[in-house]
Amino acid sequence: MKLHHSITYSFLIAGHTKFAPDRSFGLIKKAFKVTYVSSLYEFARLVETSSTSGLNKAQLVGTHDGRVVVPVYDWGTFLGQYFKKLPNIKKFHHFRFSNENPGKIFYKEFVSSPEQSFMLLKTNAVLPPPSTLPDVVNPDGLTEERRNYLSAKSDSSVNQEWKISWLRLHEIKSQQLKQENNRTDRFLYLPVYIVYMFAIRKV
Repeated sequence: MKLHHSITYSFLIAGHTKFAPDRSFGLIKKAFKVTYVSSLYEFARLVETSSTSGLNKAQLVGTHDGRVVVPVYDWGTFLGQYFKKLPNIKKFHHFRFSNENPGKIFYKEFVSSPEQSFMLLKTNAVLPPPSTLPDVVNPDGLTEERRNYLSAKSDSSVNQEWKISWLRLHEIKSQQLKQENNRTDRFLYLPVYIVYMFAIRKV
């Protein structure tokens, strides 16, 4: 639609990055220290109630039963087919794009630094198809050893009713894998891992 003639993108200098959202994380951290949490849903509720004004909002990206709420895409591999990486990109703070130079990035370390340019496109005439998304990245999940370890170490810190539900889910999943001749089936255990880490940290 050609809505933008140019885009300027600037980053704060390391050591000077504190800004408004830090207050929100501070409220969550304060509430977490005095709140019992043993599931994703309990943590989401903590986030929602951490501010009396409703400042913080929780959005689960996945649930402990394997449902993906917010899919993750392999943008690195997808865009790597068409674009080159800007060397030492973390060194620079100011970036600019212009419709007069498609595929080229203009950058500089500081506001007063001389501007440099770099052609990002590998082939000038080849662009990513606008209607195509990358492959979805599914978490590999926890290993059997790690799941057993977390189960054994969480007795005193995790709600037993929730823990039993999780173990039943794991048992059902194991049976499904056996029925499928040990076919590797990626499963979303990452949110469970995060919750257990929260619980263990509080012990």
